Amino acid sequence: MVFSTEKVIEYHLEYLEHLAAIENNLIHNYLFFADDGCGNHFGLEAADGVIRTSKIGVYYPIIGEYRIVAPDLYAWADVWYNGRLGV
Repeated sequence: MVFSTEKVIEYHLEYLEHLAAIENNLIHNYLFFADDGCGNHFGLEAADGVIRTSKIGVYYPIIGEYRIVAPDLYAWADVWYNGRLGV
């Protein structure tokens, strides 16, 4: 359900490569820790390498959109585990 440290680093680097490929200079970066199996990544919003909020979001790489889906990791894990997270 949640990535290993190695996978977190791998997905973060892939995300940065994706932004460079589409020449998108977003103000915020994201630290991803899980995915939904369909290519969408769950993570925390960060700025300048610092996590700024406990809110969990989902990043849709195909459309380049990030949407908040839970107020914190505990709430995200609860709705994810119970199949109530609509992404």
